[in-house]
Amino acid sequence: MIGLPALYAHRLGRDPGPDCSRAALRATLAGPVDGLEADVCLTADGRLAVLHDPWLRGCTTARGWAHRTTWDTLRAARLRDRAGAPTDETPMLLEELLDAVPLELALQVEVKAYGDPALTRATTVAVSRAVAAWADRERVEVLSFHVAAGPGDGVSRRRLSRATRGEEGGTSRLRRLLLVLCAFAVAGASVDALGGAAKSAMQAGSAQSPTPAPIGVFPGDAPRSVASFQKQLGRPLDYAHDYINKASWATMTDVTSVAKTWTDAGFAGRTVFTVPMLPDSGGSMAQGARGRYNERFRLLARRLVAGGQGSAVLRIGPEFNGTWFRWTIKGKRGSSDFKAYWRQIVRAVRAVQGANFRFDWSPNGGSSYVAEGKRRLRASTAYPGDAYVDYIGLDVFDQSWAPHGADPFKRWRELMTQTDGLLWHARFAAAHGKPMTFPEWGLVKRSDGRGGGDNPSFVTNMHYWFQTHPVAYHLYFESRDPNGEYGVFSGEFPEAAKQFISIFGVTAVKGPGA
Repeated sequence: MIGLPALYAHRLGRDPGPDCSRAALRATLAGPVDGLEADVCLTADGRLAVLHDPWLRGCTTARGWAHRTTWDTLRAARLRDRAGAPTDETPMLLEELLDAVPLELALQVEVKAYGDPALTRATTVAVSRAVAAWADRERVEVLSFHVAAGPGDGVSRRRLSRATRGEEGGTSRLRRLLLVLCAFAVAGASVDALGGAAKSAMQAGSAQSPTPAPIGVFPGDAPRSVASFQKQLGRPLDYAHDYINKASWATMTDVTSVAKTWTDAGFAGRTVFTVPMLPDSGGSMAQGARGRYNERFRLLARRLVAGGQGSAVLRIGPEFNGTWFRWTIKGKRGSSDFKAYWRQIVRAVRAVQGANFRFDWSPNGGSSYVAEGKRRLRASTAYPGDAYVDYIGLDVFDQSWAPHGADPFKRWRELMTQTDGLLWHARFAAAHGKPMTFPEWGLVKRSDGRGGGDNPSFVTNMHYWFQTHPVAYHLYFESRDPNGEYGVFSGEFPEAAKQFISIFGVTAVKGPGA
């Protein structure tokens, strides 16, 4: 008889209180649980704060990075709830958590350092030393997604073992401290924020990925180039991405050959089709909002079903918080028309016999300025409602137009903190109980110098982000366009390509999602 998996409270239990909070811990310990998981960040004065995110604005009312903030400053901050609102809860130290958790419960302590090898190493050393002082604890697992993690200078595994050795019944018994260099290998279930429908959405249609967040690609010359990408990566892909031609209404609905091509290719994963809301000329968002084009989308859906692609993901009208597509939300009724039109499309497509599509609502990472630069568009104003969305996506590319754009650290911080950036995406998806996706992401080399170029740290940071959030899939943009080159295997990004293969190409043991 197969027993139930161990039940771990992720971030100390997300539902009853803010992530990694005392309130969450109290509520979790009041019920049945086999273990706890919490994240720690090193402060500027060497303390270990129990926080999910080292970028403080993401989870507290403080600003800046944890490793640049003293504990005296941080302890006065308020933790934010899953919707981003401040609460009465304040951060705690790892020592307080170790004191509060019953000795018999397993405790996972994850090092948070955003791909910074030196900071990862320093945090791991501090955690290892702190844990070694609790000799009576049954089991502590120190986790990191960065290969720089290790017991550290002056803290060998042998010393940790001696520090946690106790006596029981006259027999020496080793109290275990397990350092896990890759969290994929940790067994046990996690308590997280997603409901059953969201978990089903994450699992549906995906092949068995050897890493927690399923990976896919837009291969440029689809689907022939998928095989080439898989060969260079050294593993099969879970998803493949293609685009419906938006030259005219006729090309938008003439998808028979596209569907047949993917079906005949025998791709084992799931396909994602980007579906335009309007052709290059003709039609309007206002008319779409009134249902005028519903029959066109029913025709598109019927042809996809007939071509064997009735279970594809449809990414409708992406990057609407930019100004480069005709379905932009910048107009006076832009957001209202977008929401109404989206709902018309989804209802029309769902009505087709045999349709089992899922729908990805996918803004751009970073919204456009409008009104002569006086304000920015906001993706959240165009959300059509949970009943019409299965995934909440975000497109992210390593590029910047800011004065600091040449600095990879500052560029990553911009990607995280900008309007409709990574932090917003994580909070918004959690608030709506939807899995996150990244339908387009990639390195960038641009002729105007705005791209990050051969930047392995961007690949590392994106990998870390995928594995520490509930990501249903991420699709690399292996292509080029008039703006620049994005292909990791194009030859333009040799160091980043090595890093890409090393962290996405490995066949690791599957573990719990973040």
